[in-house]
Amino acid sequence: MSAGAWLFVSFLLAFAGGCRTGLESINIFNVEDGSVASRDASGTTSSRDSATAQDGQVSQDGQVSQDGQVSQDGSMTDAGSSPDATLVDGSPRACPAELLTGSVAHYHFDDNPDTTTELQDALGVNHGSIVGDDITRIQGPAGCGTGWLFDGNSYVVLPSSPDWRQAEGSFDFWYRPANHTDDEDELGIISRDAVGTSMPGHTQLTQNNREQIRFRLQSTGGETSVYSPASYPAGTWIHIGINFGPPRAEFFINGALIHTGIAEGLDGNNNPWVIGAESSNSVEGQATPVRSFLVGGAIDELRISSQRRDFTR
Repeated sequence: MSAGAWLFVSFLLAFAGGCRTGLESINIFNVEDGSVASRDASGTTSSRDSATAQDGQVSQDGQVSQDGQVSQDGSMTDAGSSPDATLVDGSPRACPAELLTGSVAHYHFDDNPDTTTELQDALGVNHGSIVGDDITRIQGPAGCGTGWLFDGNSYVVLPSSPDWRQAEGSFDFWYRPANHTDDEDELGIISRDAVGTSMPGHTQLTQNNREQIRFRLQSTGGETSVYSPASYPAGTWIHIGINFGPPRAEFFINGALIHTGIAEGLDGNNNPWVIGAESSNSVEGQATPVRSFLVGGAIDELRISSQRRDFTR
């Protein structure tokens, strides 16, 4: 071998040795059990803490993935939102949801239902009352803190308020569909309804056993009642936005317009909001009795507004 060739080989060996010396660790992601290990230059591996939960419940260190997979850096990943998205007006793609102009109530669901009987309104006015004692706090959509998982024996009532009587406006929230198999009954997500009446502005959102979302808004002369064409997988957070009043009702999921309907406001509705059940059997002006309890579904970041929002951004 010539002297020039020996010099080239020596250079390559020196470069490889320097790279190995500078290599401190390699992260190894175990897809089967969600654990993360670190391998140093000697080949020794050591585990480091990370958490995974198939049902999205919060672990002791708070690191959990909505789809049960821990990312390589041990942080939470979420199938329903973009990590670099920013909230603009009513955008469903990011959290935390801001206290926007026109909001009359905003619920973060960060309260611990084990230690409180109220759902706190971030505006400090329209706090909700918990009925029952079987609500679990779980990890919400990315950046949203926690949400509440309803088990079918509990719900929340937002008492009647002049703030609810809006001729036009919007309400929106994050929802994690339940694994619902009953084809006889739907799950009540959120409702302002009553039995045996045709009052304008009665409204509700429910989920059927095909993971489709139904929106209903009533008027004196009829109603808008429509299911989402698509199904949404149980356990995956989706964003639902509703505009009501003139010029028309609008039903959005994940920023996509699902349906437009009657131009009815909620100002003719005298009923409280019910979260986690359906109130079409309730006495007008009350929240009893309720039915179609939400079993296995979760809710986070509910905003009620006197302004219509652009949920497409």
